[in-house]
Amino acid sequence: MPRSGRHLLAALAGLAALFTVFGIGVMLGAGSSDSEKQRYQSYRYAADKPLDLDPTAQGKANPQALEDREPCQKPKGSGESDLCAQWRAAYAGEQSAFWAQWSFWITAAGILGLVATVIQTRIALNRAQDANDIARSASNMQLRAHLVVEQFYWNGSYETGVQFGVWWKNSGSTTTVNFRSFVNFILTNEPIADDFDFPVIDAQITTGHAGPGSHPFMSAAAPNFSAGLPAAVMDAVDEKQVYLYVYGWAKYFDVFDPLQEHITKFCCMPYRATDASGKKVFFFRMHERHNCADEGCAQ
Repeated sequence: MPRSGRHLLAALAGLAALFTVFGIGVMLGAGSSDSEKQRYQSYRYAADKPLDLDPTAQGKANPQALEDREPCQKPKGSGESDLCAQWRAAYAGEQSAFWAQWSFWITAAGILGLVATVIQTRIALNRAQDANDIARSASNMQLRAHLVVEQFYWNGSYETGVQFGVWWKNSGSTTTVNFRSFVNFILTNEPIADDFDFPVIDAQITTGHAGPGSHPFMSAAAPNFSAGLPAAVMDAVDEKQVYLYVYGWAKYFDVFDPLQEHITKFCCMPYRATDASGKKVFFFRMHERHNCADEGCAQ
């Protein structure tokens, strides 16, 4: 859970606890301060018989003292019955007000709990949506087209000159969209810099299409080869008087996101060596830096 969500839930729980404690305090205070005797003060009841009310009325005293009692305690006559009814109505009203107050605090705590539940549900919904986005992104990553270099090759002869080429392969499970490829070589007197920018010759850009697990079908108008390397340069390359680099890239889109262009770059250093038959052939050594794909090429 985000830190802000935890803080909000803690604040709501604190408010709910505060309301509950306050309500309990009100209830206990009311119970301790208002006893039955304080609610119903005793009084000397008025008897229905005048003689009991005033024993001296006929010139003789009543030896039995009138008792003090509370309303509704053995009411005598209609007057005390009415008084009892009034006390009971007042007590019922007081209890109604007391429980109405308690209902208010309970309702307030319930509303806070409901708000906390809504917030928690929203957080859970956001997490579920994030998990769904991650799962969809991972699925697209596994299924989308991925162009990788499968093999370098060369064409021609040492006497007339050679061309360098690359076999691209789609290692993904879906087809490419708007596939383009470029291959070229460069001769330098020093190793290429870390910020080598892969200079492009537009006439050598190849277009094509690569289905799942296949090699691109290249257009005949732009064969997937570099420009020709003069034969006279080969001896200088062998003697390490100049540096020879073959570089290029493949750019394409996938079927899931037509606006996100993908790119795979490569750079290798061809060199001649003698094979098992004693014949000189080209081998290719990958450059330690200029090979990347997508976000890695921006670093």
